[in-house]
Amino acid sequence: MPLDIRPHNSAPSQGQSAYSVRWALPILAENNVARVADYGCGRFRNLKILQNEFDEVDLIELPAQVKRIKELLPSSNSLKLFSSDEFLNSSKKYDAIFLISVLHTMPSIIMRRHILRRCGEKLKKGGFLIIDVPQSETYYLRRQREFRPYKDGWLMKRGNSYTFYKNYYSEELDDMTEKCASCKIYKKVRYCKHLIRIWQKA
Repeated sequence: MPLDIRPHNSAPSQGQSAYSVRWALPILAENNVARVADYGCGRFRNLKILQNEFDEVDLIELPAQVKRIKELLPSSNSLKLFSSDEFLNSSKKYDAIFLISVLHTMPSIIMRRHILRRCGEKLKKGGFLIIDVPQSETYYLRRQREFRPYKDGWLMKRGNSYTFYKNYYSEELDDMTEKCASCKIYKKVRYCKHLIRIWQKA
């Protein structure tokens, strides 16, 4: 029987917007970014500031999570909620795509690469890919006794299911992103045990 692994339960619940998003906003504003997507939007922690800054915001989550959060979405012509399948299979293009605390929760390296590849393809020329991945963050470190090795990361038991955690290092993350998304590094920073990058589509 296959393991029940739920990536959307891997990251800690957050009420405050991500530092990486706040850091990126003025940089994107300087480049006239208007249409963005938040892949792995969770319970809309970044929605308010994204809605304030951009003309159009698409919110992306796993199909099972979409069912849970769609009633929480404010009514607005500038907002749309899509499942990850709908997003990855669409031909829509964006000025910027946010991947905040997503890649380290996906147990399949094939899926991580696929997400990066499709995000790169869905960026307009000169568009931006913003990536935020925790590195040895306290939330995960204090649960190490619960970890069970799995593929290139670890499983954590959550009731009758599991969540997944992969600890990325800078070179590994950057190499994968450059090869899969076909982008070049634009700006990067490390903040509170998070690897944060802005990549640009050539």
